Amino acid sequence: MNAEQSYLKLLQTLSQRKKAGDSFELAGLAMGGAWIAERLANDLNLP
Repeated sequence: MNAEQSYLKLLQTLSQRKKAGDSFELAGLAMGGAWIAERLANDLNLP
């Protein structure tokens, strides 16, 4: 599984949680994970 496939799997999992009404928080570290949190927030239509 490559990085994009891993991202899409994570996005799918979080999307299902969002649709189910489950709460979750996204956090990213400035030294590597912030772009993932930003992309997820955008793709999930989160504020």
